[in-house]
Amino acid sequence: MTESPEVQVGQTWADNDPRNRGRLIRIESVHAADKTHPEPYVRVTVQHVSRNVRKGEVGEQRTIKIRRLRPTRNGYRLVEEAAANQVVAPYPDGQQPTGDARAED
Repeated sequence: MTESPEVQVGQTWADNDPRNRGRLIRIESVHAADKTHPEPYVRVTVQHVSRNVRKGEVGEQRTIKIRRLRPTRNGYRLVEEAAANQVVAPYPDGQQPTGDARAED
């Protein structure tokens, strides 16, 4: 099995899928499995897309299973480590959290 670096907030990963060549994502938060998500996952912000993906996706947040963050054909590869002392805003304006990031009532 291909080794994958530890996933950390602030990292930038590139999509290895040839259909999405050029798509970059940035890790915004890392979450353990919960009632909503049976596997550990990350919240990411799409930073760049290829010409094959709708341009409106840039800036949107997505949920991705951590097991997808590995350098295989249908996974992702690490292209930039997180900067030291980096502060990451959890969610862009107008978007709501999901899963264990949701505020308890």
